[in-house]
Amino acid sequence: MAGYARDALDRPRFGEHSKLVPVFAVIMTIFVLYSEYVLIHGFRLLQLDLPPTSRVDLEVARGVSELSFFHVFAALLMYCFARCILTHPGTIPDGDGWDLLLENEGNTREIGLIETKHTGERRQCKWCLKYKPDRCHHCRVCNMCILRTTIAL
Repeated sequence: MAGYARDALDRPRFGEHSKLVPVFAVIMTIFVLYSEYVLIHGFRLLQLDLPPTSRVDLEVARGVSELSFFHVFAALLMYCFARCILTHPGTIPDGDGWDLLLENEGNTREIGLIETKHTGERRQCKWCLKYKPDRCHHCRVCNMCILRTTIAL
């Protein structure tokens, strides 16, 4: 993970447990919807409550295929959800040019920044004490500046 700030990688990522409430709410929603589909729809198609001689083979085959496809998509959903939660979002790198130096203001034309203040100065984070590159914003949950933020904060 070259380029990440060393202090950002050393601090715990999920420091306050109350900030994980939305994550658990999404997990519970997925679990409830999964349970409803499998128990109410899937098991009904499989006709497990009927003796084998009374079952309609076409409905059982349809139930097996629908549950197979559903479990594949549910597994992919959970994989993507886990990757979203566990992947480090990226932060401002340590090094020259990113540390906040008030006496040595650099020219934004040399760096090639698009986003600047209305005065033309480089944007800076008052919490991290670093200059912010384009599309970078401070995240209150992670307590660090996140690169390539594409959502409205």
